[in-house]
Amino acid sequence: MFQSYAIWPHMSVFENVAFPLRVARDEKFTAGEIGRLVDEALARVSLQGFGSRSATRPSGGQQQRVALARAIVRKPRLLQLDEPLSNLDAALREEMRNELRRLRQEIGVITVYVTYDQAEALEMSDRIAVRSHGRIVQMGAPQDIYFRPANRFVADFVGTTNWLIGRLGESRPEGLCEVKSAAAAASPVWQRPRRPPTPVSRSGQKTSLCRRWRRRVHPTPTGSKATSYSPASSAR
Repeated sequence: MFQSYAIWPHMSVFENVAFPLRVARDEKFTAGEIGRLVDEALARVSLQGFGSRSATRPSGGQQQRVALARAIVRKPRLLQLDEPLSNLDAALREEMRNELRRLRQEIGVITVYVTYDQAEALEMSDRIAVRSHGRIVQMGAPQDIYFRPANRFVADFVGTTNWLIGRLGESRPEGLCEVKSAAAAASPVWQRPRRPPTPVSRSGQKTSLCRRWRRRVHPTPTGSKATSYSPASSAR
């Protein structure tokens, strides 16, 4: 699915969605099959009854849904979305983000979602691949990418980061190390696993500390919920 939707203005909504079926070389579809598959795809993106409309009449969010229906009409095994929400305003982005998440779960297709929006990546993904200069520098679950960045580029690119400069202290057999930072006077000693594994460093060596905040929701005696934030750090 293209970032600009690539909706053909001279075709109706129905014909836009039906196009992959009409030009398919590996399989021939009858008129009845095309009609059924197009109606199913439009229903999945909540555009029932839009088939006869001109493709230029729907709003931006609806055109995005038309492009999505065209992408899934042949029931692909892999779906690639290239920044599909970048042309929408904030309210529509949130609506379509929920719609894409629901649709992905409903049709069960493997989805490659290309985006520069870190919030979208963290919220929608099972696994994230962070690329720099065309190379993947880290791949993993959203929590690992956020709380255990592989290098400074990933830490700066994904989420908000506070950097503290400190020096290495004692190393322990279980893979923990101490990082002492003058900037954190209240708690000058930090202990976090090293990830990925690095050669044993000498005590006193200068290092940097990536500090993020972890959000926790706690039940209260009255039945409501309270939110607290605590630091989560890793040495680099």
